[in-house]
Amino acid sequence: MPADVDRASAMRRRLILLAVLTGCQDRLFLHSTREPIEVSATRVDLVGVRKPIRGEHLEGWYAEYGVEDGRPGTYVLAFNGTGGRAEYTLEQAGNLLVSWIDGTQSPSGRPGLGVLAINYPGFGGSDGPATLRRLGAAALDAYDALAERAGDAPIYIYGMSLGTTAALHLGASRPSPPPAGLILDRGPDLPGMLLARYGWWNLWTGALPLAASLPPATRSVANDRRIEDVHALFVLAKDDELVTPRNGYRVFAAYRGPKRLAWIDGRHNTLAKGAPQVERGLEWLRSVADQAVAKCESRAASAKRCTTSAADSTPSMVSTLLPAWK
Repeated sequence: MPADVDRASAMRRRLILLAVLTGCQDRLFLHSTREPIEVSATRVDLVGVRKPIRGEHLEGWYAEYGVEDGRPGTYVLAFNGTGGRAEYTLEQAGNLLVSWIDGTQSPSGRPGLGVLAINYPGFGGSDGPATLRRLGAAALDAYDALAERAGDAPIYIYGMSLGTTAALHLGASRPSPPPAGLILDRGPDLPGMLLARYGWWNLWTGALPLAASLPPATRSVANDRRIEDVHALFVLAKDDELVTPRNGYRVFAAYRGPKRLAWIDGRHNTLAKGAPQVERGLEWLRSVADQAVAKCESRAASAKRCTTSAADSTPSMVSTLLPAWK
C-alpha cells in the first residue's frame, strides 16, 4: 500500500510540473490579442476537424491580388509570429509575393494571387485559449480548407517567426496535395532558444524540462528532418535580436529537402521585400514549380497524374466556410 501511495504521489507531482511547464511555454511564446483590426479582406470562418480544436471556430482573412477572371493561379497560406495577427500577416505576405501575380509565372497558367492568413486559437476572433499544442491542428485544418478551394493551383506556405513552426509541421505531416513550397521567414529553433535564454542562470535545471516538453508541432529541427521533397526558402536577418543568426541557421541546416538561404540586412521585423537574395530565392522557388509542370507535360501525363485534386485531400469534411469566399 505505501508503495502505491508513493507512486500515485509521484504521478501527481509530474502532472503538476507538466501543467506548470506548459503554461510557461504558452506565456513565453504566445502573446495573443483579441481587439478587432480593420482590414480590406474577406473574413473566413473555418471549423476545426482535428483534435484538440475539433468543433472550434478559426478566424481567417482572405484577399486576392491581380485576379482577372475566375480564381487565382497561385495560393498562399500565411502564419503569423508570436504577437502577430492574421490581419497584418495577410498584407505582409501579399506584398512580399507581389511578383507572383503575373499569370506567366503561375504553373497553373492563371494570373493572380490568393492569400489566406489564419488567426491561431486564442487570437483575434478564433475560439479557444492560446496554447502551443493547438497550433499544429489549426495549421492542418487551414491547409485542407485552402486546398479544397485551390483545385489544381499550387499552394505555398509562408511563415513569419513562430509561424515557421506551423509551416514546417504542415510540411512534415505530408498533406495531400503537398505544398508547392515553403517560405520560412526568420524561424526559430524554440528548444534551442529556451536553453540559450533561460538555461545559464539556473544551470539548465528549469530550462531543460521546459524545452523537452514543447509540443511536437513546434520542434522545427525535428520536423526539418522529416521533409525531403518540398522546396524551401529560408530568410534570416543578420542583426536579428530575437531569432539570432546562429539559432535560425540551425533550423536551415537541419532541413533535408531542397533549400535556399537568403540573408537580409536588418533586425527581426525588417521587411524582407526587395532584398536581393530574397527576390532571387523567390524566383528559384517559382521556377521549381514551373519545371515540375513542364516535366509532367513532357511525359504527356494526364492532369490528374500531374497534380493531386483537392477532392483527394484529407479529410473530405474539411471546414465550413462562412461567408462564401470571393
